[in-house]
Amino acid sequence: MRRAVLAVVAGAVLAAAPPAGAQALDPGQPGPYVVDVRGVLTGLPSAFIVFPLVPVDAVAPSGGLGIAVGMHVYPLQLGPARIGIGASLVHARGRAAPVVVADDGVDPEPGTEIRTRMTLVEPEISLNFGTGDGWSYLSAGAGWGVLRAALDGSEPLTAESGWGPMLNYGGGARWFLNARLAVGFDVRAHQFQGRPLFGGSTQFPRTTLMTASVGLSLR
Repeated sequence: MRRAVLAVVAGAVLAAAPPAGAQALDPGQPGPYVVDVRGVLTGLPSAFIVFPLVPVDAVAPSGGLGIAVGMHVYPLQLGPARIGIGASLVHARGRAAPVVVADDGVDPEPGTEIRTRMTLVEPEISLNFGTGDGWSYLSAGAGWGVLRAALDGSEPLTAESGWGPMLNYGGGARWFLNARLAVGFDVRAHQFQGRPLFGGSTQFPRTTLMTASVGLSLR
């Protein structure tokens, strides 16, 4: 997963470098607002303790793909940084189907398929460094998230974390190709907080997932 994240970030930096003539004579400060649409590569929890209702002989996906949309405004200056306020919505899913060897030991049979979905609602505050032609940022916030795992088959069973509090922190950058359109990337950690489930008999563990996203920004 770490190698995949580094590859995505490196590709985004190379692809996003603007042409030499694209810079404005007076680019101004970052902002005044942006709308982001990005593809997401994410890690997903595969440990049995995260979804205690999923059979132990099933295999959960360790990663998935999704989409993130967000909007940010930049109202204030703080020293060299521009303050940004915004929120993002992330939805991703992954699937895993183990192969089980048949009784005769020759022909493989499909195992139980698990599909995991993750939905995040993430307000955040950012520190942005650069100009209106492009800027990098560090950001953090507190929001809500939910994880769900579903079994395919004649008797589908769903286990979910329930909506609960989570923290997010990370950073990224945007490069504007013209006055309206930018390309950019974001690398972020999402920390689900531990909490009791099923009437307090089970504890959903604190879980941290990493995402890397690449896409477009409009202003």
